[in-house]
This record gives sequence, C-alpha cells and structure tokens, in this order.
Amino acid sequence: MSGSLNPSLPFLERWIQSPSIRDLRSDLLWHSSL
Repeated sequence: MSGSLNPSLPFLERWIQSPSIRDLRSDLLWHSSL
C-alpha cells in the first residue's frame, strides 16, 4: 500500500467518494432504469 507505488489511488478514492460522483452514479442508474 505504498503511495509511490500507485499515487493515483488516493485520488481515485476521493473522486469515488465525492458527492458529484454519487450524483453522477444516481443519474446513470436513473437513465438506465428508463
């Protein structure tokens, strides 16, 4: 779990947990349910 090994991992975790991504996922779920 070294940061220098995969420096994009913490960024991806923050990106996935951000509210805008949750909204985007809910939008995708809403569109896929149409």
